[in-house]
Amino acid sequence: MTAQMKHELRILAIWLAAILILRFSLMLPHRDVEIVGILNAGLQLLLFIISVQIARHSDSQQRYVFVNFAIFFGFIVLLFAGAFIGYALFPGSSYASVIYHVYVNNVGLNFTLLFALVFLAVEYYWPHWKASRKYVITTTFCLAVIAAFYYPYLFDPLHGRDEPEYVALGKLTSEKGWPMRSWRRGTN
Repeated sequence: MTAQMKHELRILAIWLAAILILRFSLMLPHRDVEIVGILNAGLQLLLFIISVQIARHSDSQQRYVFVNFAIFFGFIVLLFAGAFIGYALFPGSSYASVIYHVYVNNVGLNFTLLFALVFLAVEYYWPHWKASRKYVITTTFCLAVIAAFYYPYLFDPLHGRDEPEYVALGKLTSEKGWPMRSWRRGTN
């Protein structure tokens, strides 16, 4: 067996172990998770493992690009953990799942994706710069963009409760008799 094949088998073993951990975690109380979400998490875990391996064995400046993509693909763990918020984690809190969704699924995921792509562009246009300078520029730009898009939610994660669309949805669900967990002010 060649060294290349041993390396590939190690990646496969790590990936299968991660998928088993993912599946066994679903034995805890959680919200409904569709099979597509589990498949997506499994594929992103594989991309995470591959990106980490490439970054570990790379000797060039491209190492930082793969580290950033590994962070982005590894973010699936936090996204998957959202299924347990309000059930296994913080079961007594009415707002835990909403706050987690705003900060992790919206702000965090978009920041990591934007960071990976902006860093790739900075790396492409200015390959001779030091990595620390690229990270400072990329972080500053990404924080500015995320702050511009999510400014109302950064300090008030329940900002959407007063939006007309949410109020209309609440009226629609109450008229149809559908259960809707309300997170409007004063209703919990």
